[in-house]
Amino acid sequence: MILKYFKKNHLLLFIILLCAIFVRFLLSFLPGFKVDVNTWFAWANRLVELGFSKFYDPKVWTHYTPGYLYIFWILGILKKTFHLSSQSALLQLFKFPNNLADILTAILIYKIIARKKARWALLGLIFYLFNPALIFNSSVWGQLDSFLNLLMLVSLYFLLEGEKVFLSALFLSLSVLVKPQALFILPVFAVFLFKKYKIQKSIKFFSIFVLTTLLLSLPFFPDNPILGLPNLIIQMGNDYPYTTLEAFNMWQLFGDRQQDNLLFWGLSKYHWGLFIYLLFEIVIVSLIFLGKNKKQKYYLLAALSLFNFFLFPTRIHERYLLPVFPFLLIAASLFKSTLLISNYFLLTILHFLNLFYSYNFFYPNLIKISFLSRINYLPKFASFLTIISFLTLLGFGFKKTYYFKNEN
Repeated sequence: MILKYFKKNHLLLFIILLCAIFVRFLLSFLPGFKVDVNTWFAWANRLVELGFSKFYDPKVWTHYTPGYLYIFWILGILKKTFHLSSQSALLQLFKFPNNLADILTAILIYKIIARKKARWALLGLIFYLFNPALIFNSSVWGQLDSFLNLLMLVSLYFLLEGEKVFLSALFLSLSVLVKPQALFILPVFAVFLFKKYKIQKSIKFFSIFVLTTLLLSLPFFPDNPILGLPNLIIQMGNDYPYTTLEAFNMWQLFGDRQQDNLLFWGLSKYHWGLFIYLLFEIVIVSLIFLGKNKKQKYYLLAALSLFNFFLFPTRIHERYLLPVFPFLLIAASLFKSTLLISNYFLLTILHFLNLFYSYNFFYPNLIKISFLSRINYLPKFASFLTIISFLTLLGFGFKKTYYFKNEN
């Protein structure tokens, strides 16, 4: 039935994908986020000139995990081989992997939804491809979060849909190597493995995960193959000791970029954030344990775990909400829930405003919405709505978990 649906609508799907590619191509000519894009160019050159083993240097700011550095290395080789020097050519080249990742993620979302809800699959594809926050992040800003989204979704797809433990662990390892925030989806994987398989499968999964992570990071840390990566991740966490870095989350309600070592009721804000995060994560994990192993529940709770990480710990960047979108969209489609899809659209608007708010600081005259940066209450109001959205999704999770628990 799905195959017939695809064949029947193949021209429509082709047109939708072509439009999405065209939109991203045009927007990729816009200046990227200056600090980030210039760093990508410099790192690509450094990787080609010095190789992997000499990339990290305490005298040069190179605090980034090795996963996406392999992509920068390839881009650097292409840049050198084809003598690319114009700004427009470099922007297209360096934004291409994440534009492609958005397209591939949308196709995978279509495939996952079409297995059970064929009529929702096309809408899911459209809602992801033309999500303005995702387009802005990849095609304008030039960040890497869409690549992370793809890897995490592929990993969960292999575990839930294909029950391929090896491939799932492999792609989860790649996710963590690209951005360590992927670690915060681990509870969802751990509970599914615990409930679905015997302990041997879980040991296999985490062994593959650890081994892959060590092997792929080894070229960058030949002198410290075991602790090189953990030390780097710790250092990355210490680079920005602030409550929030322009993220519209809980800490934004109290002001942006405050030192998170300041005490509040005898505890630092850093530890308060960690404490609140852990409380909510315990609730989310309990929801995963309760009820039956319904796949749509895992997509929802993956979204909630990543959402929880964005809202409550300190030192969070504005872009850390982006991984919530593919999982939330799949859950909304599989549940056929207007509540979830409404939250998807609300978060899309709020996250786009968050991204543009930061971007506009560097390019206030590029797009004539510069008044956004002068609306003092916008970050706090948007942060409040974002928290409400999280609590709404959590309530929905409770409802559906208990429903599954009593389902025949």
